[in-house]
Amino acid sequence: MSGWEATLGGWTRVRYLLHVAAVAPAQRDAALVEAAAYMQAHLWDGDKLRSVRCEAGMPTEAAWDAWLATTAAHVREEQERLLAELAASQHTPERARRIHYLLGAHFRRRGAFRAALEHYESAREYGITNEHALASYVGLLQTAHDMGDAERVLLCYEQAHTILRALERSRTTEGWQLVRDVAGLPDASYEDMAARLAAWRLVAQWTLCRDALPEPLLSAHSDAYADLIGPAQGAWYAVLWALCVHPPAVQRARAVQVLQDASFRQYTDVARAPRDVLSTYLVSDWPSCIALVRDAHASVWRCDPAIGVHRADALLHTLLTRLLECHVQAYACVPLASLSRLFGDSVPRILLDLIRSGAVPARIDWARQVLEKEDEHVVDVRPSDMSALRARLTVLQRLSLATSSKSSSMSSTDPST
Repeated sequence: MSGWEATLGGWTRVRYLLHVAAVAPAQRDAALVEAAAYMQAHLWDGDKLRSVRCEAGMPTEAAWDAWLATTAAHVREEQERLLAELAASQHTPERARRIHYLLGAHFRRRGAFRAALEHYESAREYGITNEHALASYVGLLQTAHDMGDAERVLLCYEQAHTILRALERSRTTEGWQLVRDVAGLPDASYEDMAARLAAWRLVAQWTLCRDALPEPLLSAHSDAYADLIGPAQGAWYAVLWALCVHPPAVQRARAVQVLQDASFRQYTDVARAPRDVLSTYLVSDWPSCIALVRDAHASVWRCDPAIGVHRADALLHTLLTRLLECHVQAYACVPLASLSRLFGDSVPRILLDLIRSGAVPARIDWARQVLEKEDEHVVDVRPSDMSALRARLTVLQRLSLATSSKSSSMSSTDPST
């Protein structure tokens, strides 16, 4: 597998592994077995685990049956205990709120996300401070992220971020510890919590974006969200943001900005491919750059659930288009064959799109099979369709007036009148 899943945790890890199993046949069995092992060790969704084990072809064993029965009994007893405590706490808001947090975490671990959302919402209704409200939104964000509801994540983020800013200079020790506990970060600083909120938002933005890509999250507090976004995953997001942009001047500026970022360099100390893509791009080492991009498309982007297979393919096309646009700037005339060797068989179609959009002022000489730049000093004075139509109407009007004037003149000089 790509390697960046090593830091992922909870349902984020399971979702990643199941996505890999679905899109990468060579890694299917290993991903399913790892997903099953992780679920059995950390989560309580027996039905989902049974389905994954069945898909992986794992045998039914006595130890497995015993674990399933024991876990189901424990989960049932825990739920009954918490619900009984909640019923006894209806007149004690502080206690009821805390039990709702516990029930939210309980149902989220079981994969019962709708029930988890309801309890975090109920906890928010019992809240009386900003810390209480933020803790509830943190639970809602984690649950919405786990269930893949990107729209809900973005809605909750706006509320949570507003509350967090209000707490920047005034927060109680007890209230802040509650926020930490719900987030699963017992020692989190204010900056850690801000980074975690931003990570939830970034994954949701990547899930929903179509044209403009979200700005990367390059933070010194990456440990606060390593279970949501792996280091290499965050680095690739930064590379795509930098290079899938127009015009080339902006592309180059972003590449330099990302490459000089200390967090990006830290992310890529071990897995260097994202850094190498930007480095080879900046020195115009196109063969190396494109080879790295194609490898990342196959082994990383397609395996990222937030990107998905179809958008990974679209991103590859966009990136090759932008790199081709940058590459041809250096030439007045370049053979199509050499471009195709670098960028692939789709080069003619990409070039036509770039020419039509005005991004590349050039023409293709199909007879000679070359791309030729237009003379920058020649002003294009070809009229548009509308201006040509207006000019034609003006000529017709003048001809009509001239004919009318001539007829009037002939009438006035006719002796018979």
